[in-house]
Amino acid sequence: MDGRSRAERVTLQFLFDAAVPFLALRGVRLVTRPTDPARAACFDGRMKPAASASPELERAALAETEHRPDRFDHTKLWRRSEWEFCRWYRVDTLGFRGCCALPGTIVLRFVALLRWAAP
Repeated sequence: MDGRSRAERVTLQFLFDAAVPFLALRGVRLVTRPTDPARAACFDGRMKPAASASPELERAALAETEHRPDRFDHTKLWRRSEWEFCRWYRVDTLGFRGCCALPGTIVLRFVALLRWAAP
């Protein structure tokens, strides 16, 4: 072989598997035509408003987005970027923590049950 241990080979394989998709995306981006910024802003504007209590309020929010497609740019991490990573607010953080806590609690209870039941 190449003188590397099994752990080193698995680590290198993991790094390769993690990096190749991003490099492929960068390569595809270089050879394809960029999306129309107005179209992308309209799509992103439709995805970002919070859910409303009624269909009329949702239609009003979508109409506002069509008139001002850049109205959610202040939520971006990098404002002048094409990337749509948004800042987290308190409700986002609480939701993420809740989504992690629930399966974590289930796994911990399962482990406790296995330890209790083991001879």
